[in-house]
Amino acid sequence: MIVPCELTEIENAEGYMLSVSKQSISPSIEPSKLQNQLKHDEFDSQVTFLHINQCTIPKFPRDILNDLSNLTRLTVMQSGLKSITKFELKTFKQLKIVNFNSNELAFLPGDLFQFNPHLEEVHFKRNKVEFIGSKLLEGLQSLTF
Repeated sequence: MIVPCELTEIENAEGYMLSVSKQSISPSIEPSKLQNQLKHDEFDSQVTFLHINQCTIPKFPRDILNDLSNLTRLTVMQSGLKSITKFELKTFKQLKIVNFNSNELAFLPGDLFQFNPHLEEVHFKRNKVEFIGSKLLEGLQSLTF
């Protein structure tokens, strides 16, 4: 089941924030249209914060998000995310904060953040974690939380 979602773009001093949330009052975006709406070449490089909340996405939408190379903050919360690998995060080399709270992640591979050396914060609360790779946080020199 795919939950209808609303896409919001917010511009601030740090760039653009894209927020994809469960439909509330606004009209919903069909899944096929969501992919097209997230592909805006004119501001992809300005998007620094992506917030996905209460959308049903068991797999990370790598194909949709591969152009957001300046992303510094990524939040995927309450969305039923079941798996994530280093390949989904590979493009986001500037990431400083990742928040995967309240999903269904069970496996956190040791090389998950191999391509994200600038991480300062990592959040995995309220998941179904059964395995954490021994080198999950290795090489993250700036990690504070």
